[in-house]
Amino acid sequence: MNKNSYYIYDEVSETELVIYTNSSLSYPLHNHSSIFSIGIILSGNIRLCKDGYSSVYTAGQTFIIPPYVPHALDSIGAASLLTICINKNKISEIDINKIINRIIFLYTKTFNFGSLSGAQLSLLAENLSYCKHFSTYKYMTPQIKKLQQILEFSPETAVNIEKMAKSAYMSKYHFIRKFKKETGLTPHQFQIQNKIRKAQRIFNNSENLAVLAIETGFFDQSHFIRYFKKIIGLTPSAYKKSFKIVSQIL
Repeated sequence: MNKNSYYIYDEVSETELVIYTNSSLSYPLHNHSSIFSIGIILSGNIRLCKDGYSSVYTAGQTFIIPPYVPHALDSIGAASLLTICINKNKISEIDINKIINRIIFLYTKTFNFGSLSGAQLSLLAENLSYCKHFSTYKYMTPQIKKLQQILEFSPETAVNIEKMAKSAYMSKYHFIRKFKKETGLTPHQFQIQNKIRKAQRIFNNSENLAVLAIETGFFDQSHFIRYFKKIIGLTPSAYKKSFKIVSQIL
């Protein structure tokens, strides 16, 4: 359980900051739909597994996870991590200096954390520049892409995998294997994580967890809570306490 966790959505820059301080982190294989994630190790050691490789990052280092890239992450003991999440459709529009100033404001002023070092800010600028010029285009089989888009943008939708497989002239199991090959996750894994992402987006509009569970396509409240905790690392109630929307202008 990550008790020292903070989720900040900044309405000004349309970015999200996720901050863990002196926490044990463990996230199973997943990906971030339409999101670039830039991680800055503040203290301790973080192990990141992606593209078939495992790398350990130490304090002061940074990493980038492009959209849709499957990865797993865990800390080696307690660690502190700042993650900046930016929508891939917004990344080309950002002014790097302005967004860095915004991140400094959020990190140092909103929660009174210590300052980021000059070296960390320099690496952040390099990573933002890399993201701006990174092409997220990847060819996908049309039927696979159709399912991926349904599960990303309407994850609560009940889909008939067997029917979609038939339309692609594949068996159900061949279709599932092909989906995993092209996206890195099975349809079930991809749908579940996007249900949770949707729950995060609409959390503040629903006080009732049972209603939120139904709105995001879960069987019931306990089913929703179990997956939320598995993917986010917090119970829904703990997440809500740690979440903050910031709209101040510099």
